[in-house]
Amino acid sequence: MLRRLSGLRNHRGFTLIELMVVVAVIGILATLAVTIFANVQARARLAKAQADLRAVASAVTTYQARLGVLPATLNELTTTVADVSGLTVGPFLGGCRRRPRRGPTRRCTP
Repeated sequence: MLRRLSGLRNHRGFTLIELMVVVAVIGILATLAVTIFANVQARARLAKAQADLRAVASAVTTYQARLGVLPATLNELTTTVADVSGLTVGPFLGGCRRRPRRGPTRRCTP
């Protein structure tokens, strides 16, 4: 019994192999987490783009229904105009703002 207790006292830490296995497992889990996170970000960007396109399509449909013609430019959707009966209608789409870091693309809010 005394030998057993003294034998337990000699094992104070982990071996190098055990520590390396733990580090490897943590590395694999971190790689999986980063990959999944990047995939989620890409899907979120795609969903946002699809929602923006639906908003623009809806604005174009409303513009055509009120004015009888399709808009020639995006700016026609963001301003107020007079329809055939003289009523002021619009804007059909929220304003657009430039995104300076990503180049000349425009971001429109519905």
